[in-house]
Amino acid sequence: MATITSVGSGLWSVAGTWDAGVPVDGDDVVIASGHVVTFDVDQSAFVTGVSLTITGTLTHTTSAGSYCLFIKTGASVVGAGNWYIGTSGNPIPFSSKHLIMGAAGWYIDGNSGLAISVFGSEPVNTTIRLSSAAIATDTVLNVDTDVTGDIWQAGDEIVIDDIIPYCDGEKRTIAVGGIASSTITITAGLTNAKGEGTLVHLLTRNVRVIGDAGVTRYFFYQCHNFIVGSGEFQGNYYRYFAAVNNSSGIFIIYGGIFYGFNRVHSACQTGNFYGGVFSYYQDFGTNSNNIVLDGPIILSNGKYGLSRATAAKGVLVSGCDYGAYGLSIYDNVTIQGCGRAIDSQSGSIFTNCTVTGNSYILSRGNYGIYLDCVFDRTEPNVTNFSISRFREVYMINKNLVAGSIWVRSNGGIVSSQNSVLPTGYSQAYQHALSNNDFECHWYKSFTVAAGETVVIDLHLRKDSSMSYLPRALLMEGVSNPLMGAAAIQTFIMTDSVDVWEQDSFSITNNTDYDHDYVLWFLAKNASGNAYSAYNIQTVPDTSDIAQAVWTYATKELTTPADYMADVSALATSAELTALNDLDAAGIRAAIGLAAANLDQQFLDLVAWAAINLDESITAGEIIQIRGNSWSIPIEDLILSENKQQFAIKYTHLNASLNQSASTWQMTSPDADSLIFIDSDSGLLYLNGVQAADSSLGSLSYVGSTLTITLSAAATYLLAPGAYIFGIQSVDALGFVSEAYGGTFTILADVVRSVS
Repeated sequence: MATITSVGSGLWSVAGTWDAGVPVDGDDVVIASGHVVTFDVDQSAFVTGVSLTITGTLTHTTSAGSYCLFIKTGASVVGAGNWYIGTSGNPIPFSSKHLIMGAAGWYIDGNSGLAISVFGSEPVNTTIRLSSAAIATDTVLNVDTDVTGDIWQAGDEIVIDDIIPYCDGEKRTIAVGGIASSTITITAGLTNAKGEGTLVHLLTRNVRVIGDAGVTRYFFYQCHNFIVGSGEFQGNYYRYFAAVNNSSGIFIIYGGIFYGFNRVHSACQTGNFYGGVFSYYQDFGTNSNNIVLDGPIILSNGKYGLSRATAAKGVLVSGCDYGAYGLSIYDNVTIQGCGRAIDSQSGSIFTNCTVTGNSYILSRGNYGIYLDCVFDRTEPNVTNFSISRFREVYMINKNLVAGSIWVRSNGGIVSSQNSVLPTGYSQAYQHALSNNDFECHWYKSFTVAAGETVVIDLHLRKDSSMSYLPRALLMEGVSNPLMGAAAIQTFIMTDSVDVWEQDSFSITNNTDYDHDYVLWFLAKNASGNAYSAYNIQTVPDTSDIAQAVWTYATKELTTPADYMADVSALATSAELTALNDLDAAGIRAAIGLAAANLDQQFLDLVAWAAINLDESITAGEIIQIRGNSWSIPIEDLILSENKQQFAIKYTHLNASLNQSASTWQMTSPDADSLIFIDSDSGLLYLNGVQAADSSLGSLSYVGSTLTITLSAAATYLLAPGAYIFGIQSVDALGFVSEAYGGTFTILADVVRSVS
């Protein structure tokens, strides 16, 4: 055994690269600073192996062939240099096979600053599924993807991970001639049956880093600069794949497969995962901080599937004991076939997630927000569920039903329903009560813009006598009444039974900045139901004639005298006189106050207001009259000169308009737009369908002004109401930027064409 040190750059196999000839079994190898040595030998026959210190650079050959680096017992790869087993710019081609392995206890130690990159050849299909169930002893597996043209080959290892909770994964070898368009044949039959949809991962890669059966705790230790684009990494289950990585370096995974580790990422301060398959492991992200997963990533057959990550997007969690565990932010995450899908989530936020085929959906201490998520149960089931009095599981647009909610707290469950409703409402909320000691609650956050006034219409109901009466509380900011915060307005119903009681709150924001509020609904009883409903409506500017019309339209007028007094007040208002050439007496005569049909008088009044109200364009707000030709200049916009697009979309506030698509909202596809105009193609969509005549609309962007034009032939087809508009631009490279938008109000016209 000798210490062999490089004396210059060159191939590992060339004697002149070293001070004492090519390293042999048992040697201690040093790659000196400033030297680049390319590994191109096969050490698979070594018994002892070599130790390796890298202070220069070690690369691996890209020439076709099979190569093996064998590390000696208990040795770690160390040094402050660079170890490049392929790079992003020069990956190891498929014809070049590299195996890095070692005797008992070997590992890689990056504590001195060793920079490592691993880039081999990644298959097109890292994972496929069983297209039908398989029974124990089966050797022919029906699969849903044809991999005959991929890099899957006879002799490769695959991992078959069932979509049931934990420890039902099996490693097998593909038989000779075992790859067909719809089947894969393995050399040994399955031990356990596997269900349809079971994941089948390709384990073998052309770059393989294989652990041993030794006692070393870590696979990669103190790896400060570590990048993986592809490769196969196998541990021995009790090992940590990566551990104790500090925040001064980088740790990035783009792809590859990681199999058989106790912990994938332990006590690490940074980590970014953009791809990869992780199978048969204990947990992911234990005692780690700032761990971000931004897929496509597959986590299967783990104990704690997605545990303690800071954020996760585009991740499939399958067949784990616990699907998602710990605090995180989740987007477009699928959790399937797990024992407890969502466990111990303290304040997590889930958006666009799918949770199906799990034994339990919620378990243990669990609170968070779920937006636009899909569940395979009408009511998410729970086990060992408990949260504090102040918390709740809050699901919004559950199963993609726009405007729906499902809220679970220790006091019961609140859910959207349309059976028990106050007059004029299409949706209310049922509080299924279950505890005398805890409130069954939910809340609605909203913002009142600077200078704006809103009126909140409130309705409460219960189906039995209760000592704690249901109530609605208006809170400023994020104040929580369950934690002792005082409400600024309160509505507590009486002890009536099966009767809707009504009240209203009014808020005027007299500041020059927007202000946030939260509307809370609380009920408490050992059994029975309470109900809540609300409507938040913005009051127009009080300096506008629209204020008087709005006030009139929303009043509950019950007698002719009420109608007469209100219309008289409107007709003599200063705003009206200033906006019209007629005097007050002329207006009263014009609308016929003496007529018997007071409802018709109101229609006449609204018609007059529509004629005399100016179309307006202000920052973030556009008002236009249906049936007019629109030419809307919007100034001071910074858009790409290449292309501009303008859209008006429905919001959840427009349910009363009897829309043909009840789920339309501002995040709906552009094809569902009320109006969609493209600067290149004109009017593309009108009322959610493709426009028959694209020339009816256009966009013109000159200087910093975007002018939106829409002919009367299109505008007269629109329904009056309050909508959302958005403006975006598309540059020459296809990058989209949407920075402008606001409310778009369409007023009813007076004269309609009927022929």
